[in-house]
Amino acid sequence: MLDVRTASPARLRAIQAALVITGSALMALGAHVSIPVPWSPVPITGQTFALALVVALLGTRGAVAALLDQDYVSGLFVDDKLGHFPGTLPMSELYLKGKAVTPNPSIVVNFRSYATGCDEPTNCSVEVSDTVLRQGQGMHGSFGRGDTLNFTAAIGPDFKAGYVDPLPVSNADVGMTMAQLMGLRTPAAGGLTGRVMSEALPNGIIPKAVDGTITSKRAANGLRTVVKYQRVLSQRYFDAAGFPGRTVGLDAEGGKQKTAGK
Repeated sequence: MLDVRTASPARLRAIQAALVITGSALMALGAHVSIPVPWSPVPITGQTFALALVVALLGTRGAVAALLDQDYVSGLFVDDKLGHFPGTLPMSELYLKGKAVTPNPSIVVNFRSYATGCDEPTNCSVEVSDTVLRQGQGMHGSFGRGDTLNFTAAIGPDFKAGYVDPLPVSNADVGMTMAQLMGLRTPAAGGLTGRVMSEALPNGIIPKAVDGTITSKRAANGLRTVVKYQRVLSQRYFDAAGFPGRTVGLDAEGGKQKTAGK
């Protein structure tokens, strides 16, 4: 049995490296295991269990190190109470820390995405995923701009005709806007309140949007998690997040989006 109190630093580092490599191998093998469930088209993959096992064996720091070594990962967010780790951002930066009664995840992993080469990358983005679903079957998406940029339309006398809204909008904003048009009062029940899309209403004010970026410290391998967002009034809208060069909407620091495997 190893006594960490007397073991040399070099031996401890070697053991830690071996454990990280083992954890990486477990997650890679888990990607090939798929368990279908009758009530959902999305199967349960072995990576879910592999990551839980890695966290149990290596702790948060070891699990983060193993995930940073995976080429399909693009961005890591760690529960604030577990500490801060280079290459990752705390989950509170994405507002994933709230008062929900359901358990919070310890680590949130964003999958890698890339564009296939069309003129508009958001229309031809591809996500590396831990699922056996085929193209067109759909899934929950990544934090790439191809998944966060969506389209909605509103038609009627309460909206401007032919107006293209340049500001970001969320589902919460749609609810708040409809409530105002219907004359309903909506008391806040948490932090997700939304805003009225006044810019799309006749004679409505047009608020300004401000761009922002959140960047983690670099990990030992040079990776860092970056979040790009826009802010309108008090609302924050997330555009893209991940490792630059591995997420659509986050160009590599050399200026060019990387494709899968490169």
